[in-house]
Formats: sequence, C-alpha cells, structure tokens
Amino acid sequence: MTMDLKQYRLMDLSVLTFLAVVAQVLGTYLHNILPGAGFYLNFGVLITIIAIYRWGAYGTLVLMISGIPMIIMGVNLIGINLVLHVIAPGLIVGLTLIFRKWKAQDILFDTLQLLLLTVAAYVLLAIGQGIGVLLLGENPITAGVMYFLSNSFSMLMTYVVLLLVRKRPGLMIDMKTYFEREQNNHEYSS
Repeated sequence: MTMDLKQYRLMDLSVLTFLAVVAQVLGTYLHNILPGAGFYLNFGVLITIIAIYRWGAYGTLVLMISGIPMIIMGVNLIGINLVLHVIAPGLIVGLTLIFRKWKAQDILFDTLQLLLLTVAAYVLLAIGQGIGVLLLGENPITAGVMYFLSNSFSMLMTYVVLLLVRKRPGLMIDMKTYFEREQNNHEYSS
C-alpha cells in the first residue's frame, strides 16, 4: 500500500505536531516550576521551522496546534490564551515568504541566512503577540518586545540546534519534491 502526498503530509505533520505539543507542555511546565530561572526554553518553534521548511505554509499549523494546551496551562483567561497561544503564532507563516525569496538549500548552508531565518521567526511571533495584545486592548509594542526578550534563550537554542541538524539527511528537505522524486523512482523500479 502506498501513500499519496496528502496522506504523507498529514502523517509527517502529525508527528511534528505531537513533538511540538510535548515541547510546549514540557517547556511551560519547567518554566512554571522554576520561576526564578529568568528564561524560557521551548523547542516548539524549532519544530515548526522544520515543518515549514518541509511543507511550506502547512507547517504553520504545527505551532498553532501546539498552543492548544496553553489555553488551559496559560496564566490568562481562556479567551486571551486562545488569542496569544493559538491564533497569534499563525503569523509565523511569514517564513514561507523567506523560503520563496531565498533558496531553501542556501539557507541551510549559510550560517548567516540561517541565523536571520531564526531571528525572523521570533520577530514574526513577537509581532503576532503584539497584535494579539492590541486586540485585547493592551500595549502591543511592550508585549512584542517582552515576548521577544523572554524567548531570546529559546531563539539562541533553536539556532544552535538548527546548525546541528541542518546537514542531517532527510530532516531538512522539501518534502513535496522528495515525495515526488521517490514516487518517480518507485515507478521506474517497478
């Protein structure tokens, strides 16, 4: 039995989403039990960057879905948590524009471009948080800056891990192209 591209994408994104949910819950749990740590570590954005690299805009859903547990775990009211942890992170879809402008393969092998991509992801998320807070009647600039600063350690760690995994075979690849190539190879070998 062979899978078509939609089934393969659903399976791959499901696995990545599960990993992002675990990262989100674990990161929040550790942050809550270690309040004096002064930083927040969450690899949900890392997993989402990989998902967007692999699947384009569909990868955005990984971060948005991973925010669902935060509706309950967050410190705000449920509606506010929904906006800040599920809807606002959707702005990370802007990374797809970067992947269209720059060659995705170049980003992997150019450390500066990879750094800029990582920073862009967190800037987009900070803007999303600012917009979410604006909709709630608060100061968007303060919220965006605070989000960016509180996640700067996660951003640094995301960049370091991306540097380490970028050359790992099969992880950072355009899955549509990969799937089509594999299907063609399978047809020729049959």
